[in-house]
Amino acid sequence: MIRYDFYTEDDKQNVFFILLSAILFYINELIKFKVDVPYLGYLLRNHYNDFWGGFSFMALLNVILLFSKYNKIKKLTIILLFGLMCSIFWEVITPFFLVTSTGDFWDFVSYILGFSFYWLIKKLKNKDTTYSIY
Repeated sequence: MIRYDFYTEDDKQNVFFILLSAILFYINELIKFKVDVPYLGYLLRNHYNDFWGGFSFMALLNVILLFSKYNKIKKLTIILLFGLMCSIFWEVITPFFLVTSTGDFWDFVSYILGFSFYWLIKKLKNKDTTYSIY
């Protein structure tokens, strides 16, 4: 049986971010069609979950990397590269084989912003130099 204790604050934050994103996703699912404010309703219905999806994907990826021999991903350029690859897969490739999926430029932007927001929060919260741009 594999047992891992989350030793660092960074590891605990990643687990918290995953849980927070899941909670915000489900809250949004409950309210997004009830919001009548024009632009807010549009954002909640179409792009809000994509933003948190990018954010939580990065946290989940770093939790998975805890169980491997590889280091966590902390550089903005690598995080954005993952965001770009995920966005291309979810918004360009997936619509070819999943009928209900549609490609949307603003979803692409939402994913990239979510990945970037993950790095920004980690950089500000941890105040260490390991979260760098390059």
